[in-house]
Amino acid sequence: MSAPELPHGPGFTWIHEVEIDREGACARAKTVLDPSLPVFADHFPGRALFPGVLLVECGAQAAGCLWSELLGLREPQPLLLAQILGFQFKRAALPGQTLIVEVKRERLYGRLAEFSVSIRESDEPVAGGRILLALADANGR
Repeated sequence: MSAPELPHGPGFTWIHEVEIDREGACARAKTVLDPSLPVFADHFPGRALFPGVLLVECGAQAAGCLWSELLGLREPQPLLLAQILGFQFKRAALPGQTLIVEVKRERLYGRLAEFSVSIRESDEPVAGGRILLALADANGR
């Protein structure tokens, strides 16, 4: 696994390592839920857990790394989360855990791509679903 190249700033980069399989159109990423992350102080005080919406973002960032590689993009550029087609949360993601995020490109629809996402901690499922990413236009939209 290697460090991902993302267009996000360090305060919103959730993927720490990524391994891409171009031939299989899939990727495996890792994110470490550092207990010192500010999100854990307020979500929820005394019962910290990683927000579900950020689990979806982990999947979107891993899918963005994969799609960028498959497209042959030389520099990271914004790929927009266009739609959450469905996501289920099986259990809480907690401070100190290391999550494995697996994504696979399922379909292409012009400037859109559909990805399946599976997130687990050890061998236990945490969340999963499907998302659509969109290629941004010249104005970033």
